[in-house]
Amino acid sequence: MKRITLALLGTAALLPVVAWAQSATQTITLNANVPKFCSYASASALAGANNFTGSVGVASSVMTVTNPTSGSGQLNAANFSIVMASVCNSPSKVTLVTQNGAMKTVSPISMTPSSGVFSNRIDYIATATWGTGSAALDTSDGGGLGPGASNTGTVVVGPRSANLTVGVTLNNAPTTIVAAGTYTDVLTVMLEPQ
Repeated sequence: MKRITLALLGTAALLPVVAWAQSATQTITLNANVPKFCSYASASALAGANNFTGSVGVASSVMTVTNPTSGSGQLNAANFSIVMASVCNSPSKVTLVTQNGAMKTVSPISMTPSSGVFSNRIDYIATATWGTGSAALDTSDGGGLGPGASNTGTVVVGPRSANLTVGVTLNNAPTTIVAAGTYTDVLTVMLEPQ
């Protein structure tokens, strides 16, 4: 009988050890803050009217009208489009900004007497389409926009990866004769996270 009793006591001695075992719990919170951004991945020019030439790039493009006026000095029709593969990781909007308010001569010439027959600016209409948002800028609105004029489109909801298309059309409606000279403007296309 001694053997049985000892065996039972040995088993009973193990039970309290199992009953008193404790576990530990650790919770780990993981955080990351991803900043908002928009970027252009690539850019390409689409054919336009009146043989625009130039270079198209992600950071900047230079487009030149090769035949801006007719034999009588009036503006020819001209247009082009640039498509930029773009991405924004948050809601975003597109904005167009004109540096000069129109294409203006680098070295303005005197227009006296001012008969209204000659013009020393080339107006244009620029559009930018980004998803459901678009911006438009007409430099001939209200007698011409001033330097730094801009137009901002509506906010496009959610992250987006798509093409942003920019179109420029010279306003050849005026029947004025364009004065000789080199005309330039810088059109800035901004894709901004919101």
